[in-house]
Amino acid sequence: MRNIRFTHQQTNHSRRPLYESLQKFAFPVSSKLPFFAMVYRPDWAFDGWTLYDSMKEFQRMNVPNETWRVTKINDRYEFADTYPSLLAVPAAALAEGDDFLHKVGEFRSKQRIPVLSWLNPVTQAAITRSSQPMVGVTSRKSAEDEKYLQMIIEANAHAHQLLIFDARPVVNAKVN
Repeated sequence: MRNIRFTHQQTNHSRRPLYESLQKFAFPVSSKLPFFAMVYRPDWAFDGWTLYDSMKEFQRMNVPNETWRVTKINDRYEFADTYPSLLAVPAAALAEGDDFLHKVGEFRSKQRIPVLSWLNPVTQAAITRSSQPMVGVTSRKSAEDEKYLQMIIEANAHAHQLLIFDARPVVNAKVN
């Protein structure tokens, strides 16, 4: 616990008002005041909703290109509601059509298919993100999901294998 000490000159009697202010604002419910977070409204110089633009970010990474394309399959957040409206996927997957991506999504938790998060502008090495496949206790497989993962490998010119980093706790990963 940290102790903070205030020192005041006794002549100006400033201790009592400070104590009362601290008591009042540190415990707003006791003083019948609204919480600070509910009443503080700073003036923002910019609109935060327009701060990030997916398309500008993809263009910064030189996407679309010959191996990666942008899809609007999630335009209304109906495909994967936890993903952004624009997704970058391997160009070969878009050539297969939206039905193919829907089949890949059926095998993934919350339809979170592997999508591009970062692309190296020089080597074209890619980082994709996704949810875990829903293999279950029967070790179910999906031909579409496997084909899609192969498309990701082929979109990475210098990759001969796909490295998967599982961020789930070990217990969760073993169960699924």
